[in-house]
Amino acid sequence: MQKIIISVIITIIILPGAVFASAMSVEKMSLEQKGEFKSVATVKQNDFLVPKMIDVPISIDRDSKKFAIVTDSTGVIVPSTIINKSQKAKINFRASDSMGSKNANNMVDGNMKTFAEMPFVEGDEEYAIVDANAVVRDSVNGGNEVMYSQQQYKGGEESDANTNQNEVVIDIKSDRLFKSDSVKFVFDKNIQRPTRIKIVSVQKDGSERILLSETFFSNDNVNFPEVNTDHYRITLHYIKPLRINEIIFHEKEVPSTTETFVRFIAQPQMAYNIYYNTVDIVKTKPIELPDFNVGVVMPILNLSSEKNNPLYKKADTDKDGVIDSADNCVGIANTDQVDKDNNGKGDACEDFDHDGIINAKDNCPMKANRRQLDTDMDGLGDVCDEQESRFMEKYPWIPYVVLALVFVVVAGLITKTLKQK
Repeated sequence: MQKIIISVIITIIILPGAVFASAMSVEKMSLEQKGEFKSVATVKQNDFLVPKMIDVPISIDRDSKKFAIVTDSTGVIVPSTIINKSQKAKINFRASDSMGSKNANNMVDGNMKTFAEMPFVEGDEEYAIVDANAVVRDSVNGGNEVMYSQQQYKGGEESDANTNQNEVVIDIKSDRLFKSDSVKFVFDKNIQRPTRIKIVSVQKDGSERILLSETFFSNDNVNFPEVNTDHYRITLHYIKPLRINEIIFHEKEVPSTTETFVRFIAQPQMAYNIYYNTVDIVKTKPIELPDFNVGVVMPILNLSSEKNNPLYKKADTDKDGVIDSADNCVGIANTDQVDKDNNGKGDACEDFDHDGIINAKDNCPMKANRRQLDTDMDGLGDVCDEQESRFMEKYPWIPYVVLALVFVVVAGLITKTLKQK
């Protein structure tokens, strides 16, 4: 029985402490705090089986001071952080060719596994060298390859060295102007490169500006003078079947966009509210943050809504009745908003005597007194206390009167005692 009583006593002592500790381990956001944010977004309930780290895109104001994520059901604040992701502005291309190929867009789709095959017409099985100016270039099968500036099939007319060379004109258009000074060709495996190339930019009126006069194709990376355009026209001559995987332009001065995400660890089967966009400082207790830089980030969970917060009201941090945006002393209550020196900062927040203690907390704001001594404990620092507030110090004669009375009483007691004897 004694052991049971002891156990009950211990439980009574420990349980409230455990409950208190549990209550202190989380922080719930009050309606008042929620009302300090302009915007709120809702993340729908997930179908996770275990906690997952996710990124949610939100439109946070540039001057926003804070944001908070709370569970939709309990309102508990969830540890989170802001992630800014910069991304180069993407260019969308479309391609067509003079052969009317249906798969021409494969050359600009960003996929190295797709290709566009150019129609090929073969003359005699052999071709002859018309111009013997030789150029050495890398072979697609490794090693070096000797090519000549002009080659044609036997039987071609001498007046036109390119009569039996295949030719294709490729038009590549983009959805915006961009600067470039080179282009890279990616060919399918075991394909012999074109023999000749010409590149022009096409103007709005249809006129052409020559960027590269027709020349021998000697390198997959082709340079030309910098141009800002959205329409290229490339002419290629080839004497073997030709398949092109990609035509990639090198973009210069690429504009970029930055997207903002809130990153947090979502618990299974939970929905969340994200409160954000406030120019005021919303005070919440510090929360231990997990390491958001390690682990796999789940695909972005889209928001079910992103809207103005119906609870929003401008913050009044010090609760002095003056909203922060109009308060000349945000952290210290000063309903009167007194500003004697008219410097835009309330006197309550200043330190007139430069002793390191702001006026609102200084027991002598006009004279430096870092130690804040107040011997008579009247709220006024000793250095500027001209009136003694302690009763005994204010009336120094009282001790003498008390001593005299004590002497009289003692003397009377002694006299009385002697008479009785």
